[in-house]
Amino acid sequence: MTDFTTLQDFFDYAQIHPAEAARFFVSSEFEMFLLSIDYEYMAAYEALHKDPVRERAMDNFFVLSGLKKKTELTIECKQPEFVCAKGDTSMKHGYISVIKSDDGYTDTSIALKNNVSWLTFHKTKTFSGEIHFMVDPTLVEGVYAREFVTIGSDPQNTVEITFRRTTGITLATDRDAYQLGEKGVLKVTNRTGANIKVEATCPGNCIHFAARSYIVGAETEIPFDAKLSALLSAQMFFRKLPYIETTVDIKVTLPGKIVRKSILLVVGAW
Repeated sequence: MTDFTTLQDFFDYAQIHPAEAARFFVSSEFEMFLLSIDYEYMAAYEALHKDPVRERAMDNFFVLSGLKKKTELTIECKQPEFVCAKGDTSMKHGYISVIKSDDGYTDTSIALKNNVSWLTFHKTKTFSGEIHFMVDPTLVEGVYAREFVTIGSDPQNTVEITFRRTTGITLATDRDAYQLGEKGVLKVTNRTGANIKVEATCPGNCIHFAARSYIVGAETEIPFDAKLSALLSAQMFFRKLPYIETTVDIKVTLPGKIVRKSILLVVGAW
């Protein structure tokens, strides 16, 4: 191990035998080696070799000596979001994917801006490329929460983790107004975890669905036609109405509960 003639020799050895190189780095033999080659940063080495984290000390030494660039971190996803239905208290699991520019040492410490209680990170001794965390919905007050997490010492590696609660069922049409003869869709999102039955009708008789009811598991789009009966067409013509307002009345049946909603729409011939 002591047959090095240049720092490059030691650097190459450290890439193959990092543990042995780390032990040699803090030895008196290595200090004598540096003196023998007139190493210009001896004062810096004296400070570095006192660092209890030898991997960090040796990596900083190589950077100082111009043998490598500083190892950088890149965060792949900076805005992970968790959306839960109201009443869902199950623990949520996620991870932050971190890419290192090389195999050198880098700071992967985790700092929470607000130290919230609902967000917990797994502590690991070795870097694996993924920093795992848990979100506890029972500790979130209200329907929305967020925390800013910085990985390492670079403020640019800050991740915003958000949590929000939504209603178990979302109902919406793709537009608010339709011309006669146009087609539209009723968008249904179901986060209850159970199948639901959706029944949609139009009291004004100008929005027409193909079936009386639909079974929805997670999400779907239910098509409909915007058209008038002969009577309604005549009334619009004689009253010179460019459009009429109507509603789509929706009944959602799920285990132990019925949800109703009306969506206001405009149908016309403009």
